[in-house]
Amino acid sequence: LAMEPPVSGDSNALRDEVVKVMKAVQPLTGEDVIRGQYRGYLDEPNVASDSDTETFAAVNLRIDNWRWAGVPFCIRAGKGMAETVTEARVVLREPPQDLFAPAGKPPPNIINFRMKPDDVISMTMQAKAPGQEMRAEGLDLTVDYGEALGGDGPDPYERLIGDAIDGDLRLFARQDSVEEAWRIIHGALDDAAPIYTYERGSWGP
Repeated sequence: LAMEPPVSGDSNALRDEVVKVMKAVQPLTGEDVIRGQYRGYLDEPNVASDSDTETFAAVNLRIDNWRWAGVPFCIRAGKGMAETVTEARVVLREPPQDLFAPAGKPPPNIINFRMKPDDVISMTMQAKAPGQEMRAEGLDLTVDYGEALGGDGPDPYERLIGDAIDGDLRLFARQDSVEEAWRIIHGALDDAAPIYTYERGSWGP
């Protein structure tokens, strides 16, 4: 989402752009990470009673380049959550002048790209409600492009195995990107954040 378009469809051109944006990511510290563990995890089979292994993490990334400086990137992942979803949510900045201030500040406009369990793009936009009053009203627009384009594609692992057989390296990590990933997270591993407990079926701590 944050990388620049590659100069060609070649696998190395794509992975060059991945490495370029990763080089611009600032190293993490313990203050950039929230760690969680769902209640009951310590009772799971083969889990030590004093384990501090996280089952949830929220990470705040900063990309220090001209395009993304000052834009926060938050990544959340966990087990035992309310839903199993993979999605990217873009929360748009508020306009400099709020036309709806007399009626209270409206929520932000959001564009949501969901890849799992279904392929859906949705937009939550604020529009002026009909009538004389200057009041914002949420408007939801949703496109199920997986259904519109003919249903689900291959399973992700099926596609990965197919790419390996075909020699298509675009989805495989290159050594320099792995090294950059370790550079980014190393500080957070050395300065581990505390563990917060959360209930299974929730959205985490």
